[in-house]
Amino acid sequence: MLIDWFTVAAQVVNFIILALLLRRFLYRPVAEAIAGRKKKIADELAAADAVRQDAFRVKASYEENYRQLEARREELLAAARQEADAEKALLMAEVRKETEEERHRLVRAFRDDRELIRHQISRMAREEVFSIARKALTDLASLDLEAYIFDEFLKHLGAPGALQEQQYRQMLVAGPQAVVVRTAFGLAPAQQKAASEALTRLLDAGPVTLSFEIRPELICGVEIQVNHHRLEWHISGYLHEIATIDID
Repeated sequence: MLIDWFTVAAQVVNFIILALLLRRFLYRPVAEAIAGRKKKIADELAAADAVRQDAFRVKASYEENYRQLEARREELLAAARQEADAEKALLMAEVRKETEEERHRLVRAFRDDRELIRHQISRMAREEVFSIARKALTDLASLDLEAYIFDEFLKHLGAPGALQEQQYRQMLVAGPQAVVVRTAFGLAPAQQKAASEALTRLLDAGPVTLSFEIRPELICGVEIQVNHHRLEWHISGYLHEIATIDID
């Protein structure tokens, strides 16, 4: 079989031309399209990776912020619990203090009330006892007993102590020599004369002007008033002094 080299050459040329045409109009656009697609995919992957990295960073930042918030929350809760415990302890201390003060106040009030009631009962008892004693002495008083007590009073004036005598003398320094003698019963003239002589000797200030008064409340005793000063010597005064003594 003879080879037609012209045909072969023509076919080779046709093949080359076809290859060039295919490369120019088919392979190159396809290659460029593939390259563009690859580049786009690579860009998208890079963008996705960047987004993923950003997401990781955001996630890490969020987690860090969350941890910080949790830590801060725990700190705040701990501080709040500590403050609440301190406030509770303070309030409990104040409540205990107020309770103790109220207890002491109630105890003091109870003691004061008890003492007041005791004093009132004691005073009422003393007043009742001395009221009965005063009534009994008033019922038992007689002219003979009054006369005896008056004589004893004159003896007492006749022999006073140095201090008493000085006090008696001072009674007449600032005013007139006017003396009032008070008794529960009327005095006989002899008794009035004896009283005048005793007081004149005691006061040693010349004649003394005496006036006599009857006071039934003076139980078995005598009261002498010189100016604004008074000398008392009677059972009623003793009873009054005893009744006012605090025996508690």
